[in-house]
Amino acid sequence: MNKENLASIRAAALALVHQAELAGVVLTIATVPGVPLAMRNYRMEVDVRARRGGAPVAADLSEQDAGLLEQGASMLEALAGDERSRGNDSAAMGAECSAHAVRRLAVALPDAMRWRHGEKHGFPDQWQQSHPVVLPPYWIVDGIDDQFSSPVEAIDAHMKAVAMKGGAA
Repeated sequence: MNKENLASIRAAALALVHQAELAGVVLTIATVPGVPLAMRNYRMEVDVRARRGGAPVAADLSEQDAGLLEQGASMLEALAGDERSRGNDSAAMGAECSAHAVRRLAVALPDAMRWRHGEKHGFPDQWQQSHPVVLPPYWIVDGIDDQFSSPVEAIDAHMKAVAMKGGAA
């Protein structure tokens, strides 16, 4: 195995670990010996479980912060191109993997913000009419006289309402 592959796989694993932290789960990758015990007789096992305490890592991400993350990812991609043109393929792969990880982080942060908002202000309640006819479920949040088709929509609407009132989401 060459160094470029090792660097690429390591960067991908680190990005996966970070995504797991944001999602509130514990990720374990372990080598398990095979039978009979011998060199290179093992397999890798992956285990994922909910983190004790359960809540994902919450972080605030403003539009300016999102722009800075995208700028950082673009700079890492430019660095990857420069390193590749110099013949430093391993460094180029590392920069590309880092750019990918930064973009994945930017996607995961809004979910963490919703979780934090829900912990602070309460999560939406799910309701469903079952009589005289069964209708699809809907979600409601305190202080908004509207029904939402998903909990994400309900939390986003409540976050917007709180921000409009001048409160912290």
